Amino acid sequence: MIKAIFLIQTNDRKGLLASVVDFFYSRGYNILKCQQHTDSFEKRFFMRIELDASDMKTSRKELEDEFAVLASSLSLEWSCHWSDYKTRMAILVSKTSHCLYDLISRQLEGELDCEIVLVAAGVRPEIGLAKDAGLECDRTITVNEYMQTSDPDIYAGGDCVSVTHRISGEKIYAPMGSTANKHGRVIGTN
Repeated sequence: MIKAIFLIQTNDRKGLLASVVDFFYSRGYNILKCQQHTDSFEKRFFMRIELDASDMKTSRKELEDEFAVLASSLSLEWSCHWSDYKTRMAILVSKTSHCLYDLISRQLEGELDCEIVLVAAGVRPEIGLAKDAGLECDRTITVNEYMQTSDPDIYAGGDCVSVTHRISGEKIYAPMGSTANKHGRVIGTN
């Protein structure tokens, strides 16, 4: 089922809910969910309305253009989102990993309908997954000069590994974007 989701806000006053609902009802849309909230301190009205758009009799643009006329007459701030558009998501991870694992699991199972394009894990290395996979770790994932882990088929780079300092020869932790970029190039060539 394709859904159209309208998010609406404006200064609160009588008749807003009725006007918006009547707009969709008069055009034959089935309203699946309708939620509204009034912030009485700020005197603002907020609304989320979800429609079944499976058997639309107009184009998406025509629906949005028609709604824009109503929105203008009521001074509404609004946006429309379509359920068949896959949202691109960045995940910012704290030092605990269970939330990351939960989000990735939900995405893989189709419960979280999005494209995960970035996982930013901060500067404290999250190595729990590597440990669970049986990789050799100390406070970071152990890699050789080719960014290869203790499993020869698994490579790691970025702020979850220590690198060999070119002058001292000692392992150091250098969580910098430029270093992670070089790691990616090394991994890509191997």
